[in-house]
Order: sequence, then structure tokens, then C-alpha cells
Amino acid sequence: MPKSSPLILLVEDRPELREVITDFRSEQVETASNYDDGIVLLNASSPSLLIANVLLLGSGDGLRLAEAAHRLGVPTLLISGHPEVIAKHEEQRLPFLAKPFRLSELQRAIRTLIDGEPASADQAKLNLP
Repeated sequence: MPKSSPLILLVEDRPELREVITDFRSEQVETASNYDDGIVLLNASSPSLLIANVLLLGSGDGLRLAEAAHRLGVPTLLISGHPEVIAKHEEQRLPFLAKPFRLSELQRAIRTLIDGEPASADQAKLNLP
């Protein structure tokens, strides 16, 4: 019996990045552009992975989404292009990818978080635990 494709929830405010990631992935990807829509989808869809921009519009941010995902047992990959946010998350050892990133880096991070594949030396610099 074939393994079903995992569902990825992508919460990102930049439409062009949402489109690139959605087109790049073979898995099903649901998207939201802000915290409020993201939290609704997180609770309704039971994704295999949450990818969330740290800085979001709405009543919360990517960190609050990550906390909610953790309570649901959903692994999270946080993304941001802001240096101060990157430094903060490097200290906290949260799975994190700095923008701009290559799609191959995103692919490796997703495989590690969804499939549990061991992190390579490249993934260590992505701050994947």
C-alpha cells in the first residue's frame, strides 16, 4: 500500500515565497498569509509539518504557531530574513532556516523534520536539532 503524501502547512506573508514553496513541493501544501488563518488551518488540518515565518501579521507570530504546533505534536520549521530574529533562534535551538535559502536547503530540512532522516553537516548550520 503506498504511503500517503504528508501535508505541509506553510504560513508566510510573502505571496511569491508561498508560491515558490508550494510549486516546489510534491507533498500537499496548505498556505496561510497570517497568524490568524494559520492557527485555524493548524487546528483543522493536522499537518505533518508547519513551516512558519517568525514575523507575521495578525494576533500572533510564528513562535506562537510553533508553540501550538508543539502541543499538537507537529514539528515546525521557522523561517526569517531578519538578523536579530535569526540570532535569537540560534540560541534557542529551534529548527530554523534563514532567508534567503536555497530550495535544496529547504528540502533537506523538510526531510529531516518529516522523515526523521539524520541531519548532515549542512543541516547543522540550518539550526536543526
